[in-house]
Amino acid sequence: MIDKSGFSLELHDSSLDSVVQAGEVCLIALRPAYVYEVNVESGELGPCMIVDALLEFEHVTVNGDLGDLPDAILDGSLLVGSDLLKNLIPAPFESIATVTMRLFMRPDYREIVISAQRLTVRLDGVPRLERSPARTVEVFGWEHGFQKVEFTKLLKSDLGYSLSDAKSATDAVLNNEHIALMVGETDVDELLSKLNELGAKFALKDQ
Repeated sequence: MIDKSGFSLELHDSSLDSVVQAGEVCLIALRPAYVYEVNVESGELGPCMIVDALLEFEHVTVNGDLGDLPDAILDGSLLVGSDLLKNLIPAPFESIATVTMRLFMRPDYREIVISAQRLTVRLDGVPRLERSPARTVEVFGWEHGFQKVEFTKLLKSDLGYSLSDAKSATDAVLNNEHIALMVGETDVDELLSKLNELGAKFALKDQ
């Protein structure tokens, strides 16, 4: 069981600044990275903060197109043994189990895969408040002319969903099921406008 207390590092929107490999060791720097303080008792996420993060992989292989760095991460996951963490990973964190990290990069969703036998994640500096607390937008149905393809693209490009998760969420909306979208306070008006244009039924939840 992975201990998720302390901080959770969000891969989505963090910036992949550098990948430096020397032999079987690879040091990956995320500058900046976004982290959430985690309530140890409830597991709930607190305000989003900004800090640099360093990920050190040992006995590592790196596959995929790094492209021109720095570059923003669109989505990602970390497989630790049999535990799959989507987008959020604990920090600081250390694992001596086999790990596989997948990063999907902007703008073309190219994939970078890092496999290793050991991983150390540490925060470099003091986290500081950068983003306003997230708001919850509940999507519960659709109007005539609902643009389902564009809705799926919106979930990927604006909210960092993987393609499979975005399609599943779109299917849920088409079945009039409720889904919750998390968005920063400063971005909520833009999201509401886009949802309205796409023909989604939605409501902004109270804070």
